[in-house]
Amino acid sequence: MASAPVNNLEYDLITVLQNKLQAVEAFDKYLKDAGNDQTCRQLFEEMRRSDEQFIPRLRQELARHVGGSK
Repeated sequence: MASAPVNNLEYDLITVLQNKLQAVEAFDKYLKDAGNDQTCRQLFEEMRRSDEQFIPRLRQELARHVGGSK
């Protein structure tokens, strides 16, 4: 039986990174849709910033695992 191209943890890191990147992109649309509604804009901006904060950490962790320095 052939082994998987990536292990479960690497797959998880890739999946979470992809989800965060997609969320950040989606929030750009949501911000546009919010128009002048400052309450919604503030909520979306806060959520976008939160997701953005995890992206560098996820990339670093993925590089650590894929790079072989586990």
